[in-house]
Amino acid sequence: MLIGRTLLTDCKALILLEPTRGIDVGAKAEIHRILRELADRGLAVILTSSELPELVNLPDRCIVLHKGRIAAEFTRETMSSEKLVAAQIGHAKDAGP
Repeated sequence: MLIGRTLLTDCKALILLEPTRGIDVGAKAEIHRILRELADRGLAVILTSSELPELVNLPDRCIVLHKGRIAAEFTRETMSSEKLVAAQIGHAKDAGP
């Protein structure tokens, strides 16, 4: 697993692009658990995902880009599917906390 080899380098941050794309549900849950554990231990985990449930349930903070600019920023407490979608399509005023 590439993530495992990367972690052997004592990195401070991990950047993942679509980390669970194309894998089965069980493996996806395991990757989510590992990423949460790494973040809880202080590793910065930055990820992109096109899967809405992954974006709502996994991160502590989510920044949404629209047309190359930050459209909205959410914390775990302020994040919802509806707000994320609104920001993704450019309705930032509907995306706020």
